[in-house]
Amino acid sequence: MPADYGYLDYAAEPLISSTWFSCGSTRAPLAEWEFASRVSRAFSARCWVGDDTIVPSRMLLAEPDGTVLPVHAQDIDDDGFAVWGFRLDRPCSRRDEWCGNSADCRGSGFPPDWRYAPNA
Repeated sequence: MPADYGYLDYAAEPLISSTWFSCGSTRAPLAEWEFASRVSRAFSARCWVGDDTIVPSRMLLAEPDGTVLPVHAQDIDDDGFAVWGFRLDRPCSRRDEWCGNSADCRGSGFPPDWRYAPNA
């Protein structure tokens, strides 16, 4: 990918036997989550990007197949095992009592249970 297309940070996550990417897009009009979806498919790895809420534990996760979904991550900075200090805790879902009642989650452009699945 051209240098002006985006940025990647990556590292192996030993506790879950996976490589995690943090990525973003620098070229409009491609949204950060769309870039994450493409990177995830290209590298067959998960990619984290920020979402549009003020909830620190909420982010968007692009799966290796390119699917993007809102999730909540557990902060585990103090145990020294996580690469970026977070690990997937749970998907953001209306069935989750906290998400279903949260104005932040419901008011997001990526509301609970939102999914993006790329065309094959």
